[in-house]
Amino acid sequence: MCVKLVLMYLIFSYLVTNNNSIQICCTPQSILYKSQGSNNSTYLKCIHAMDGLNETVNPTSMDMLGKTESPQGYGLEILKEISRHMKLLQCAHTSILNISLFTEISVNVSPESCLLIVNNSLIVVTCKSSIGDELQSIGFVNKCCPHGYTYVSELNKCYLREPDFNVYSSIFDKPMIFVDNSFVCPKNNVLVEYVVEAKTIHLKKRQILLKDYGRSFKRNEFCIEAIEVLIENRNPQLYKNNEQFLVRTCQQLQICDSVPCIRKCCADGEIYYKGNMTTSCIGDENNSKFQSLATMNLSGVFTKPSEFGVLTGLECSKFRLDPESFADESHVISSTTGSLLISSTSKIYSNSQYCIEKIKNSSYADQKNSCTHFCVLILKY
Repeated sequence: MCVKLVLMYLIFSYLVTNNNSIQICCTPQSILYKSQGSNNSTYLKCIHAMDGLNETVNPTSMDMLGKTESPQGYGLEILKEISRHMKLLQCAHTSILNISLFTEISVNVSPESCLLIVNNSLIVVTCKSSIGDELQSIGFVNKCCPHGYTYVSELNKCYLREPDFNVYSSIFDKPMIFVDNSFVCPKNNVLVEYVVEAKTIHLKKRQILLKDYGRSFKRNEFCIEAIEVLIENRNPQLYKNNEQFLVRTCQQLQICDSVPCIRKCCADGEIYYKGNMTTSCIGDENNSKFQSLATMNLSGVFTKPSEFGVLTGLECSKFRLDPESFADESHVISSTTGSLLISSTSKIYSNSQYCIEKIKNSSYADQKNSCTHFCVLILKY
């Protein structure tokens, strides 16, 4: 078994408050097949993708459902004796639930269940429960970084390293499936980040409440990521006592009435790219998924408050301010209103009249006109 697969196995913890851990059905990259038994019962079987069907399996009697993935998250467990060719849950009556990863908030399943993912859907295979059986609740939460990445404080961005989901034990009291690639803040909403401690996070009525800010969010309005440190010789106990979490939220425009909001020219995770006499927004190849707003260094003066919003998109002709070359283009962004002030003229631009962005030029000769920090661009009149 390769090292990557072993590491994937290690991320699953055996936590559940009622000692009922939720198990993973198949090894990763297996093929899931469905067949009908002689008594019209439905059976599922996992076969490792590299093995293929053997001679004892009749392919005409089996339907291929797709390649499986292992759910990742808190309170999940790999089956103790998992084989590469495995018929799932040998019981008289089996039920199969097909659940969307992107819309569900939670699901209750029998303790005699196992989980797998096929085609972005969660498959729950369970022996039908009897009356009086205590069901196990499983929650869903959006992960800010991609699977296989953690958020590192020294870099303020996602870093290629398997996460330790045990750190979420101070927040969640039931198994949680972490879904990546699902949190997107549309243009007509506002992105706001919070760095909070576990003790200030409260789960209430299927929402997350940030007690220090008095704000609550539904599942599709936020993602969460434990903030880890890059150094290997960290003090584990000190780190545990000071656990912090990054919570990225998507809020309505009205939030800008109470907190300062600035505007980014491109979408989250994109920068301006100049080439062939055109400028367009593309994904930033130096970042994995996103980079925290904490690293938003501007060409002008902006004292970032503890809570501020970021709008995205401004479709119009723009003029870049370059205070390093032209003193009369020095500018300040208000930390209370988010408005831009040109120091030499005292002219004020609202956040619908300017935007900030990194700029990268395709021509090496023109790299001097690139902007590695966030430059300010204002409307041309």
